[in-house]
Amino acid sequence: VAPPPPSVPPTKPPPSSLSPDVNPQSRDPPCFPSSATAALRDGRTVRLDELREGDAILVGWADGTLGFDVVTPWSLADHSAEGALFLALATSANTTLRLTPTHHLPVGETCCKQLKQAKDVRVGELVWAVGRGAAEPEPHAVLSVRATSGRGLHSPLMQRGGFPVVDGVVTSFNSLPLVKLNAIAQPYLLASLCAASASACTAARRVVAAVECVAKHAWHALGSFALAREPLCKTLHYIDGPVVHAGSLLVSTGSDETCRPVPA
Repeated sequence: VAPPPPSVPPTKPPPSSLSPDVNPQSRDPPCFPSSATAALRDGRTVRLDELREGDAILVGWADGTLGFDVVTPWSLADHSAEGALFLALATSANTTLRLTPTHHLPVGETCCKQLKQAKDVRVGELVWAVGRGAAEPEPHAVLSVRATSGRGLHSPLMQRGGFPVVDGVVTSFNSLPLVKLNAIAQPYLLASLCAASASACTAARRVVAAVECVAKHAWHALGSFALAREPLCKTLHYIDGPVVHAGSLLVSTGSDETCRPVPA
């Protein structure tokens, strides 16, 4: 009788971003923690919770070059957020980028033509990192992806559609079509509204939040043929102080304009 064939070890599944028991979904807006850093035009490195409207920070451009772009009042900055879910992407550039699961970043052989959300990035994929004094971003492999938590939620939205370099890695504040749209709308329409008055700026933010909320619910209904069980709207904390939530009432609070839920 022939001996039984040797046992074959099970084939390992391809590398993925997260272990199966980690849920990458998050209701936090696409953001970075307060401890994440950016490089200013004068060469200083600052934490994102130190950024201010009007600061010029290092960015990547769509053609793969580097430059500086201006932080707009539409940037997000929630200093008090606790326990937000982040994904930590360790790269072969000896950098680790932490960002929420739905935040975008450029991937692939060319920067910055293809974007992915962090939750869809896999081990081995190329991201674009910027070394100190580098003239252009360079591709580096993702070595690991793990879930973690952190304090603060920050996302610099740039005036001319630049891709913010955060913790030494080129990132994106939105999907590619919206980044391109912002590069057109921000210098003219959005900047003019915020320059006109604080109340006009906050009202415009409230409209944008409401449109985004309606679009998310409509997209969910079309995709699942059912209404969402929980609200898909998000509360947005802007870098210059206002807090906006769709379906809220604009209330004056001293020098700031804040959106609060309409009382029942």
